[in-house]
Amino acid sequence: MELIRSERVFQGKAFEVRVDQLRRPDGEITRIDLVEHVGAVALLPVGQDGLIWFVRQYRHPAGKRLL
Repeated sequence: MELIRSERVFQGKAFEVRVDQLRRPDGEITRIDLVEHVGAVALLPVGQDGLIWFVRQYRHPAGKRLL
């Protein structure tokens, strides 16, 4: 994705909020609202059969596809 515009709309002690406009590979323009903070969260989905599910998807803050 191509970053067209980025604007910080809130800045506090614990986090900031940023609004980015992106051009998707198909040419469509989309808006992403981001909360920037120093913490992190991870989830590990486990199915009823005990198998772990992984999803690979584009994550704009990282600028790449993540697993």
